[in-house]
Amino acid sequence: MKKHTLAGLGLAVALTFSGLAPQAASAYPPGSGLQISALSNLVKWRSSTRILVTNTDEGRISFSVDGKVNKYFFPKHAGIAQSWLFWPYRPGKFVITATSGSESKSTVVYSPQKPVLPRRISVRKPFLVNLKYVAPGTLVTVTVNGTQIATDVAGLDGLITISVPPHALDRGLNTVLFNYGGTIITGGKVSGLK
Repeated sequence: MKKHTLAGLGLAVALTFSGLAPQAASAYPPGSGLQISALSNLVKWRSSTRILVTNTDEGRISFSVDGKVNKYFFPKHAGIAQSWLFWPYRPGKFVITATSGSESKSTVVYSPQKPVLPRRISVRKPFLVNLKYVAPGTLVTVTVNGTQIATDVAGLDGLITISVPPHALDRGLNTVLFNYGGTIITGGKVSGLK
């Protein structure tokens, strides 16, 4: 009877410790995993944003851009946050992935393409401007010579088509600017013809 009781107690203790072992080896608190974020997910081409990773493993951390490894880090202690300065090398949508141990997490950074404007157009004609690689949910405001003429919000595809109405331009040289959520302002000059 005592042998069975001791054997059962030994089995219970062994199962208890085997259940605790994975938690003790965990690189971060239970219930939290690897996290990645961008300081800004909308970045002007040739500008930068910081990518932050938290809840890391003790081993090597890798950052990849669109599937191609770009940077490695070797933290001295598990759980220490690592950051990396990301410079978009072209306008586009960039999927940035961090891998630590067996976990991978991704975030997306957008770098808008500069709008293509007509060099000259009749002030009596409307024209369309296609915007690409705009972070979803970004409000874009268009001004002509300082006057707001249109607004739109980027959808999940990161595309916006803005219509500049007739008579928005003056005759002569006009300044057409696109403001991306107060983060990026870009545009150019358009000559208004009769």
